[in-house]
Amino acid sequence: MIRRSTLITLIIFLVLLGAAYGLKQHQKKHPKGKPTPTPEATAFNYKTEDVVEIKITSGQSVVDVKRKDPKSPWQMVAPKGKADQGRINAALYDIAMLTVINTPAEHDLKALGLDKPMHVVTVRLKDGTKWTMEVGAQTPIKSGYYVKIGDKIMVIDSYPIEGLKELLSNPPIIRPTPTKAPTGTITPAPTSNAQPTPTPTP
Repeated sequence: MIRRSTLITLIIFLVLLGAAYGLKQHQKKHPKGKPTPTPEATAFNYKTEDVVEIKITSGQSVVDVKRKDPKSPWQMVAPKGKADQGRINAALYDIAMLTVINTPAEHDLKALGLDKPMHVVTVRLKDGTKWTMEVGAQTPIKSGYYVKIGDKIMVIDSYPIEGLKELLSNPPIIRPTPTKAPTGTITPAPTSNAQPTPTPTP
């Protein structure tokens, strides 16, 4: 005859065994894993390699760069000079990284600084498509800028826009390195009226 304590132990063991089996089946149906992150929305939805012109204006200030095709080097249209390829490609990266933070509840263009945009960024693609972004005021907490793209108003992360604005204050032109004058000791030339040193008498 099975003892009562043994029977209780056996029942507990069977319960635990059933729970472990149920947990294993649940894990098979619902495997653990990191949730797939939601990709951040970007304002520029074109391929950067298709861009053949970038133009940034602010009042009378203009920076305009072009290239014949995606494989050609950039050329300065305004202001004139030798184009800094690295800085222009960095600006192209900034355009690709224009991240949408949110959509403002307020759509008063004057309140958002979009009635008279501070900056206008225009991008032209190789097929002739043009993309334009009007940049208004900065948000109260300085985390982004109010922008208008087409008929949509949104808040864009500040960092890439600051990079684009810098092109106006410091255009992407390669400036010549100033040549330093050679350094060295200059020996004075003897004067014609110099008197010979007399030989001492012994």
